Amino acid sequence: MFEKSKGTSAENIINQVTLRSLKKARYSTENAGHFGLASSAYSHFTSPIRRYPDLAAHRVITDYIEGKMDYQRLEQLEKELAQISKHSSERERNAIDAERQVDAMKKAEYMQQFIGKSFDAVVSGVANTAIFVELENTVEGVIPLSEIRSDYFVYFKELY
Repeated sequence: MFEKSKGTSAENIINQVTLRSLKKARYSTENAGHFGLASSAYSHFTSPIRRYPDLAAHRVITDYIEGKMDYQRLEQLEKELAQISKHSSERERNAIDAERQVDAMKKAEYMQQFIGKSFDAVVSGVANTAIFVELENTVEGVIPLSEIRSDYFVYFKELY
């Protein structure tokens, strides 16, 4: 599907719908493996200066390499990492929300100069009262159906 849509007008929509259908990632102390890699054991991390969860993973690995991983340390880590995972997941969601809000503000600010102008757009979603569109420049918008006077629309929710 991705290969077939590559380079077509449907490519972006297919990519977006696929990404939106995936479960949100979260940090956890439970080893859930990696579905895509078909691996029962999995961890990932980047440079420890980037994110706190990466720093926590580096600390655990360092403790293991340096022989500091005894039963007492494991019990301590179990408590600490559960809290770190929960807190980090919450903070990451907050950061993503803040990023989206700033993106929306900047796009609205940019589009002010085009008020009253018409654009070609791709329909990215449909609801019973509005159509969601995306412009070529990645700006997204909502068109209330009440604003579209030149045609008649029927929304079949069960087909969408």
